[in-house]
Amino acid sequence: MVKKIVFGILMAGLCGVLIVGAVNRTTDRTTGVGQVSRQGDRYASTETISDAGERSRGAQGNSGINRGEAQGLHSDLEADPIFTQEGGFLQGIVVGVEKDILMVELSAGEEIVVTGRAWSFAQEQGFAPRVNDQVKLAGDVEGEEFEVWRIENLATGQIIVLRDGKGSPQWAGRGKRGG
Repeated sequence: MVKKIVFGILMAGLCGVLIVGAVNRTTDRTTGVGQVSRQGDRYASTETISDAGERSRGAQGNSGINRGEAQGLHSDLEADPIFTQEGGFLQGIVVGVEKDILMVELSAGEEIVVTGRAWSFAQEQGFAPRVNDQVKLAGDVEGEEFEVWRIENLATGQIIVLRDGKGSPQWAGRGKRGG
């Protein structure tokens, strides 16, 4: 009888852990696209990747540089109705480019960090800024968070769209893989 009780408790605990893990993974996959939250005078990413394999697929280099622009987009961001509704623009200089992070320093000394699935998607589409490139970030400010929707490299004219007009990530769903 004691064995059945212990076995039942262990099974209930295992089921609980699996359910919590599934909810956490689903939440991580459906939220965050380079969202940043203000912490003092610095910004830190709130997005994480639950599947490390996705991050390692980022393609850097010249293999797909124009693919980010091949979505019929123009470089006049202010004329784009997606970003003139309630969105905002931040302009800064790239201070760090790594495999899993893009760091942009704003003129006031604050830093925007783009990481996680948003950054790996940008790299997959051939977006390859260099340190000291001037970039323009378009996005939505909600409370103390800035959600990056589009990044334009002002040095090269290269544009990468991370979210569409409905706020859906470009890497989610069918037919949104940048082509």
